[in-house]
Amino acid sequence: MRFGVCSKLENLLPVKDAGYDYFEWNLSWLAGLSQPEFEDARAAFEEAGLPVETCAIFFPREYRLTGDVDLEALAAYAEKALARAAKLGVGIVVLGNGKLRSIPEGFPRERAVEQFKEVLRLCGDIAGGHRIKIALEPLNFSETNLINTVAEGLALCRELNHPHVGLLVDFYHMHMVGEPVEDLEQAGEWLIHAHIARPHESRLAPIEKDRETCLRWAAALKKCGYNGRLTLEMGSSSDFEAEIQKMIRMSEVFR
Repeated sequence: MRFGVCSKLENLLPVKDAGYDYFEWNLSWLAGLSQPEFEDARAAFEEAGLPVETCAIFFPREYRLTGDVDLEALAAYAEKALARAAKLGVGIVVLGNGKLRSIPEGFPRERAVEQFKEVLRLCGDIAGGHRIKIALEPLNFSETNLINTVAEGLALCRELNHPHVGLLVDFYHMHMVGEPVEDLEQAGEWLIHAHIARPHESRLAPIEKDRETCLRWAAALKKCGYNGRLTLEMGSSSDFEAEIQKMIRMSEVFR
């Protein structure tokens, strides 16, 4: 298994020095760079020798994925963003965007679900042209009211049956919604990416106290036959370098 950290570009070298295999970046930030800024960022990754294999935060906040959806604008943004990601060698882009996909109050749920399916198909089609896959991220109830569990995400992926759309498991979100880890064991080949943070509202890196929980998570991944990437995606910390070192120590559980 390969281990990475989702963070800002300014943390690139600490992630590299800590011994991680790859970097996960913010796609909406990447898409918003000027061309000179993009070239500078690409040069920084090349100089550091740490590949950008995955991206998170697909859409910036000005877009809607349910309710007042503009598919033409979404397609234009996705083409630009994914083309840039491909130039960096990105293979997986996470589609979470909890607020953007949340069903507006009073809006028909069935219609919102259909809209979100349209967005996933659209993004999958564009991603396929760049040899990228979209990983749908289930999020806890405080972040969205649409696709909150791995079971729901898996059902949607199976229904779409799109060759460039798969499932992400974020163990922090599984913990926050109280979803049994057994739900993940059914994911099989649909599981294409994973995120981790400690099973605690602090959302920092796992610590020794979390070892038994991490062992259960690792066992579930093995039952899926998953041996891909695992990204530490944590909240803000006053000591970033200390936190990423904690995950390096815990990574032995997943190897």
